[in-house]
Amino acid sequence: MILLADVGASTAKVVYLGSMFAEGKSARIVCKGFNPTYHTEEEIYERISGWPIPKGIENDVHSIIFYGAGCKRLEGAKKVSSALKKRFARTSINVHSDLLAPIHANHNQEGFYSILGTGSVCCHFDGQSIHLLRPSLGFLMNDIGSGFYIGHEFLTRFLRGEIEHKSLNAGIREHWGYTPQQVDWISLENDPTFQSKVASLVETIAPFQHDADVHSVLISCFESWANDIMEQVQDPIKKIHLSGSIGFYFKEVIHEVLMSKDIHIGQCIASPMTVLEKRLIVV
Repeated sequence: MILLADVGASTAKVVYLGSMFAEGKSARIVCKGFNPTYHTEEEIYERISGWPIPKGIENDVHSIIFYGAGCKRLEGAKKVSSALKKRFARTSINVHSDLLAPIHANHNQEGFYSILGTGSVCCHFDGQSIHLLRPSLGFLMNDIGSGFYIGHEFLTRFLRGEIEHKSLNAGIREHWGYTPQQVDWISLENDPTFQSKVASLVETIAPFQHDADVHSVLISCFESWANDIMEQVQDPIKKIHLSGSIGFYFKEVIHEVLMSKDIHIGQCIASPMTVLEKRLIVV
């Protein structure tokens, strides 16, 4: 049986693939994510240990294919590999950068790829190697276009009174448990889940993305994202492949921004797992 995992800072998507599963020949779970840049090996092991394993197949996992945020750096990949080895001792383990997941899902096609989820990253794949357009400096420095970036920009304007929307206010109140004005934002910044909490606000924002005020925030965010990418390359970008929830659910807004710059969207998928799983199903 193969364990296929795509793990980001907020969410871990895990699929068990094997002939013992009658429907679709897989078992899927969604758990809390992690990033070796921010989490210790012990914390990673604790979260991996929490992955449910379908009853009766505890000892049947023979291969793990892992794609994860923070795993492009060797030290991050080693940290994750070590934690996986503790949990699955007699298993072949391959740890890859999360950037390789959409590339593998796109048949290793050369080009520009951007992951837009809780965080964001963009790279060029030359057919053999990944080249980051900008070194990763953490979500507070250069996650332009990410869920965290959009959530932060939206909250800033919302709390300033620049966006007035009763339905959104009710949605945010439900999200936080308070009205935005009642949240202790200074204390919340010290919460280790602050990044994912702010990023998850996009789930509340998404249904209203065509409303003028919200649309304006999104256009501004994705303009900054596109301009930042274009500044990092010498030759014009003609096409970019997108993956991640932000890229998928805000595709129309991103398309609007990119078309004004004569850039087309190639592959656009919420999760590479949906593609990779089909290729790895064991018959």
